[in-house]
Amino acid sequence: MATNPICETLVFGEIWKKRFRGSLIPLEEGILKHWSHDRIVLAGDAVHKVTPNIALGGNSAMESVAVLCNHLRRILVTHDGGKPSRATLRRIFADYQSEREARMRVIMALSSLITRIQAWDSIGLKWLATWILPYQPDNKLTDQMANIIKAAPKLDYVDVDGREWQPLLFQLSGERD
Repeated sequence: MATNPICETLVFGEIWKKRFRGSLIPLEEGILKHWSHDRIVLAGDAVHKVTPNIALGGNSAMESVAVLCNHLRRILVTHDGGKPSRATLRRIFADYQSEREARMRVIMALSSLITRIQAWDSIGLKWLATWILPYQPDNKLTDQMANIIKAAPKLDYVDVDGREWQPLLFQLSGERD
């Protein structure tokens, strides 16, 4: 790493020797076992944290919110605008978590692998990063990422062609539990 060129006359090692301070930042990743409690539910990095290298954290958060909204909308439509019970919400939140966990495990594994390849976490990954991946067609990674993003869950109640989109308005009424 110290011999990597920054420009024609400078290598990384020279910059590193003259640094004031330097540190490694731990990039935590993981999926929590519980995503909700009572009437509270979490999404995004609060429950499924991935490394930032391939920018799937924000996408994953939006996907989770879409899935949660789909579940909430289905129950609110059947309750005719009324307030769902705590038991109903717990079931919805469990269904939401169940639907998202498998996809999040795949996304987390991919994100983790890419991070480890870029960090040269092992001799094999360094070899992969320096001798195999640079010779892949330019569109290979973008096609793989497009397939991952295309498989994302969508809002069930929004017309995907965009011509007839109408915002969903909820009005929860009734006594508090």
